[in-house]
Amino acid sequence: MENEEKKCLVSIAIVFTIGLAIASLTCTITFHYELQQGIKELNGARDEINELRSRMDSLELQQLIYDNIYDGDKTDVKQDESVLQLKRRKRQITPASNAGYCRDGRDGLIGPGGPPGPPGRDGLPGRDGIAGRDGKDGSNGHGLSEEHVTKLMDTFRQDESRNVSTGIQGSPGPPGPRGPPGIGGPAGGAVYVRWGRTTCPVNREKLYSGIMGLSHYTHTGSGSNYLCLPEVPEWGKTTDGEQSGAYIYGVEYEIQVNSPFKTDNYPDPSKPSTWLHDHDAVCAVCRVPDRSSGVMIPAQKSCPDTWTREYNGYLMSQHHTQQKSEFICVDEAPEADISGYENKDGGLLYLVEAHCGALPCPNYHQGYELTCAVCSK
Repeated sequence: MENEEKKCLVSIAIVFTIGLAIASLTCTITFHYELQQGIKELNGARDEINELRSRMDSLELQQLIYDNIYDGDKTDVKQDESVLQLKRRKRQITPASNAGYCRDGRDGLIGPGGPPGPPGRDGLPGRDGIAGRDGKDGSNGHGLSEEHVTKLMDTFRQDESRNVSTGIQGSPGPPGPRGPPGIGGPAGGAVYVRWGRTTCPVNREKLYSGIMGLSHYTHTGSGSNYLCLPEVPEWGKTTDGEQSGAYIYGVEYEIQVNSPFKTDNYPDPSKPSTWLHDHDAVCAVCRVPDRSSGVMIPAQKSCPDTWTREYNGYLMSQHHTQQKSEFICVDEAPEADISGYENKDGGLLYLVEAHCGALPCPNYHQGYELTCAVCSK
C-alpha cells in the first residue's frame, strides 16, 4: 500500500511539473512574440521619426532660403548651401542649450489652395417679416359725367367721319344681326324641291306640296326634267281636246327589289321598303329664309363645312332604255300618294347605280346605289 501511494504521489508530481513546464514555455513564447512585435513597432516609430526629421530639415532649409532671398543675401544661397544648413543648426542649438529642450520648428510655407468643396445645403427659410403700414389714400379723381362722355363720343365720331380718308383702317367688326326685309324688295332665301316628301324640314318655309310630273317614259320628245306639280292646278284659257302634242304625266316609283329606303313615313312602317313600287311620287317646295345658296351633291350623304344639310337620300332617274331625264335626289324616308297606287306608268323613277369604266373604281363600286344630299348656305 505504501509503495502504491508513493507511486501515485510521484505521478502527480511529474504531471504537475510537466504542466508547469508547458505553461512556462507558453508564457515565454508569448512574451518573446510580444517583445518582437514591440521591437517592430519601435523600429516603425523610429523610421517615422527619421522621416519627420527629414521633412522638417527640408522645410527649414526652404524657409532659410526664403529668408535669405528676401533679406538680400542671394549670393550665399547660390554659392554654398552648407552655409544655410550651418545657420539652421545654430538657430536650433542656441535655444536648446539654454532651455534644455528643443524648440518647435517654424511653420512651413503656405501651400496652394485646394479645389472648392461641394456647395452646402440650403438653410431653413426665415420667419415672415412684420407687415408694413397701410399706404396713404390716393387723391380724389375728377371723372366726367355721362353727358360729357356722350358729347365726346359724338365729337369723336364726327371727326372720324371727316378724316376717314387719312386714318388707318381698322380690322372688320363682327357681323351685326340680320335686318328685316326691305319694303317692296325681295326677301331672298334659298329654294329647293324636296323630292319624295310632302313636308319641309324644321324652321323651313313650305311654299307648296304636290305630286311629281314628267314626260311619258316611252316618248322621245317633250320635257326631260321632273316637275313638282301642285295638287290643285289653276287654269287659264283652255280648249278641250289634244292639240299641241306635248304631255305631262304623273311619276311612279319602280322599286321591286333591293330598296335602300327607310319605311318611317309609310302608312304602315312595318311594310317592306319595296311597298313604294307603282305608287305615285310626291314632292314639296321649301325655302330657307336665312340662306342664299343651295346645291344637290351626288354620291354624298353629308355637306361641306359651313354648309347645312337640308335632307339626304338616293339618286333616282328613268331607266337607261327609256326617255332621258335628269337625276334628282329623293329623300331617304319617302312618302307616296296613297290614292295613286295603280300601275298606270307615265314618268318613272329608278334607283341610280354606279357603273365602272370611265367612272373610277374601286372608289365607286359596280352596282352600288348612289346617295345624295341637298345643302344650303
